[in-house]
Amino acid sequence: PQPAPPPPPDGRPLPRRGSLESGEDLPAPVAGEEVPVDMTTRVITAVGIAVVALVMLALGRGPATLLVMAIVGLAAFELYVAFQRAGYQPATVMGLLGCVSVVWIAYKEGLQAFPLVGALVVVFTLLWYMAEVVKARPIINTAMTFFGFLYIGVLGGFAGLLLGFSDGTGL
Repeated sequence: PQPAPPPPPDGRPLPRRGSLESGEDLPAPVAGEEVPVDMTTRVITAVGIAVVALVMLALGRGPATLLVMAIVGLAAFELYVAFQRAGYQPATVMGLLGCVSVVWIAYKEGLQAFPLVGALVVVFTLLWYMAEVVKARPIINTAMTFFGFLYIGVLGGFAGLLLGFSDGTGL
C-alpha cells in the first residue's frame, strides 16, 4: 500500500488519478434529477450575449469592432488574472491597453497598428518595471506581460484588421 498523498497547497483539489484509465465507468445520472438552477441562469446569459452580439454585428463594422474590443479585453483580463493567481505580477494595465487598442487601430489604420502598438507596449512595460511599480522578478513579469499582449492582443487585432476592409478583401 502506498502512503496517502500530502494535502494540496492553498486549498487546491488534488488531481484525479487513474479513474478513467483503469477502466472504471463514470457514475450514471440519477433518474428524475432536475436541471440545476445555475443552468437556467447560464442559458439566459448565453442568449442575452448572443442577442447583443447579433445586434452589434447587424449595426455594422464599427459596432462589431467595439464588440471585438470588449471580447479581447475580457480575454486578456482573464489571462492576466490567471498569471496573478499563479504568482506572477505582469503589468496588467499596459497589457490590457495594448490588447484593446491594437484592435481599434488595426480597424482604422491597417497593418501599421501592430508595430506601433507593439513598440508602445514594449517601451511602457519596460518603463513600468524600471520605475519599480512592481519590484518582484521584473524579467519574468515583463515576459508575462508581453506574452499576454502577443497571444491575445495581436491575434485579436487581426479581427480588427479584417473588419477594416469594407468589401471583405484585401489581406
